[in-house]
Amino acid sequence: MRPTLPAAQAAARARKTHVSPSQTPTPQSSPRQSSLQRAQSPKGQHQKTQGQKTQNKKTQSQKAQTQRPEADQPQPAPRRRLGALDGLRAIAVLAVIVYHLDTSWLPGGYLGVDVFFVLSGFLITSGLVRDHDDRDGISLGRFWVRRLRRLIPALWAMVLVCTAALALFPPDLRAALGRQLLGAFTYTSNWLSIGAHDSYFAKDTPLAFVHLWSLAIEEQFYLVWPLLLFGVLAVRRAGRVTVALALAIASGAGMALMYVPGADPSPVYFGTFTHLFGLMLGAAFAFARPLYSTRGLGQLGARRPLAAGVVNVIALVSLAVLGLAFALLGDQLPFTYQGGIFLVSALVVVAIATLGDQRSVVTKVLQTAPCRLIGRLSYGMYLWHWPVIIMVRHLVGGRGEPLPTALVVVISLGLTTLASWLSYRFVEQPILRLGFRQSVKAVHARLVETGGMRRHVVPIGAAAIVSVLCVVSLISAPDRSTAQQYVEDGAVYANAASAKAPAIDPHGAPPAEPLFPSTQPIAQIHGTDMIAAGDSVMLASARQITESYPGILIDAQVARQSGDTFHAARQLLADNPDRRVLVVHAGTNGGIDAGALEDLVTWAGPNRRIVLVDIFAARSWEQPGNATLESVAAQHPQTVAVAHWHAAVQDHVDELAGDQIHPGDAAAGRYVASVTDALGRLGVTVVG
Repeated sequence: MRPTLPAAQAAARARKTHVSPSQTPTPQSSPRQSSLQRAQSPKGQHQKTQGQKTQNKKTQSQKAQTQRPEADQPQPAPRRRLGALDGLRAIAVLAVIVYHLDTSWLPGGYLGVDVFFVLSGFLITSGLVRDHDDRDGISLGRFWVRRLRRLIPALWAMVLVCTAALALFPPDLRAALGRQLLGAFTYTSNWLSIGAHDSYFAKDTPLAFVHLWSLAIEEQFYLVWPLLLFGVLAVRRAGRVTVALALAIASGAGMALMYVPGADPSPVYFGTFTHLFGLMLGAAFAFARPLYSTRGLGQLGARRPLAAGVVNVIALVSLAVLGLAFALLGDQLPFTYQGGIFLVSALVVVAIATLGDQRSVVTKVLQTAPCRLIGRLSYGMYLWHWPVIIMVRHLVGGRGEPLPTALVVVISLGLTTLASWLSYRFVEQPILRLGFRQSVKAVHARLVETGGMRRHVVPIGAAAIVSVLCVVSLISAPDRSTAQQYVEDGAVYANAASAKAPAIDPHGAPPAEPLFPSTQPIAQIHGTDMIAAGDSVMLASARQITESYPGILIDAQVARQSGDTFHAARQLLADNPDRRVLVVHAGTNGGIDAGALEDLVTWAGPNRRIVLVDIFAARSWEQPGNATLESVAAQHPQTVAVAHWHAAVQDHVDELAGDQIHPGDAAAGRYVASVTDALGRLGVTVVG
């Protein structure tokens, strides 16, 4: 930030009138006298002056030597910034962005957040250990002020600008905006999301600021961890590591135990205690090898450094395995929450341990200029990317076609990078350098003292417009989106149409009779002969389904993956062996495994009829998923048919919710009609 004009003038006057402490003031002489004295100055006097300068240098050197501390006295550790850590941040933020652009491109990209957690735990604990060991102790006020300077300006800038922009979009994008803003400003987003039953993994009901859950966990860590450190630092280094590891293991165990397979994992994913382990693993490594310690971050061996080849192997393997986790560890796999995320976090610790060694090829790559630049912008990029993506996706439209998808990617990445750079350059760095109070004074001086406010009409007008739009956006925000409304209303009917029977393990080979229904031909059925398993689209249609097929049993859930839908269908068949017609709707939230679907059809047996409702969702897996459904049905033409929901609704998107996925009343009628049509192609008529 440039100094203001009055400040610059004052500094110039000070330089003109400054007198060095080593100089002695002398009576002022006239310019003529000064010229005469310079002209008559003998050579010996010049040599005497040079001798005085040499003597002054010797005296200053002797003073410095007398002030130098003894070699055995502790020295404050210099502040180190490892460029490779910025490179690791770059990998993490890019993984998250790709995941949010399309989960099928990088199913485990959400793990980038856990990379941030480990880095934060390591860096924050390293700094606090340095303050405790080498300085004047931990100052809570100083630490918290530094954190607030680092985090709040960029966050508030993003929230205000995006809230204003959302006023120009449909109300669905502003759903629950008041609650989201409360969570953003108080760093309680994760707990408010848990209380509201928000799903982080639902691809069809995005909330503009749902991604701030991770910042909430980090800020809660920054608030509590320094207080606990007063007790932890009282023990020896090994004890400190043990305490941090114990907390990490307890957190990981909590996630594994509280996770319910088949249910939405968002509560355990959002929870502070159940997702604390990454921060604590980073803290444990900071106790063992703090960043600012003379022991060296890259010195993995206890007494001597590892060989360069060994360091390279560890670095390359850890980064390669991390890449595999990004590619393979999907957000709906039970292993993900039963130790998978914990193991990935531990792997990040190993990767960090090698980055302080300049012999590592990975270190050299990650500290290149592009990686360091993205790493330094990573905080802003994480803040901006999700609101930008959902707004750009709405503007571009399209249904997963290559051109609209490419436009969403290019525009979203461009706007995210630009916004994060502007935030870094004009918001984050000035406040980090000057502090809140001095920054406000500088802005005030620039607006008022340098020519008056009339010279700054544009920025003042922009601020006024943003303020007005923020108010409009907040006032007009609905409590829930139309998609949520349709799903919640339908869930009432689905719950009424559900039944709980003694569980029968549906896995394995088809069971023996009498679990199979009668072998008599299926021509006319009642609703009491039907069962249905699906996701939130089926939930939204539940009222029309129950009215058209009285007595049908429904098991449908929000954010359910296809594998979980197939499992639920098996369980329904096992619990209700006399019901002869199964309706399945899967694929809204992710791809369809053809093998798993084929297993379900085989398990159901030849004496049942199965209707597979196809997918209508602007996602990359829509067309491949529908092709899989058609392929499986073609292999079983006598028992399986596809309900063409996609064809029924594609020309009537105005009957869908704002997300253009969930049906309203009229579209739900088309949904039921497509199921009835599929049954007719199987020779089945519903008579009541």
